[in-house]
Amino acid sequence: MSEIRDKGKHMRMSEVREKGKHMRMSEVRDKGKHMRIFEVRDKGKHMRMSEVRDKGKHMRMSEVRDKGKYMRMSKVRDKGKHMWMSAVRDKGKHMWMSAVRDKAKHMWISEVRDKG
Repeated sequence: MSEIRDKGKHMRMSEVREKGKHMRMSEVRDKGKHMRIFEVRDKGKHMRMSEVRDKGKHMRMSEVRDKGKYMRMSKVRDKGKHMWMSAVRDKGKHMWMSAVRDKAKHMWISEVRDKG
């Protein structure tokens, strides 16, 4: 199932679904200047979700989630001038979290945690 819609300037939406083993869904939307959303989902063994959004000047957000064994989540956000945040989490054995933020001039925070 694929759909392409154009409203205003740009609005595109494409969906691909496969039942049984995999289920994938990808969406791309453009509102105003830039707003993109890309989603990929796999049910059964893995579930991955990635999103990219652009609002104002720069705002990007990407998420990757794997259920079952791993759960990874990475986020990148840009507000004002620079604000980056990336987080990686693994449940079960390890849990890693790294964050980098830039406010005003420079402010970096990096964390690494291991549980288990």
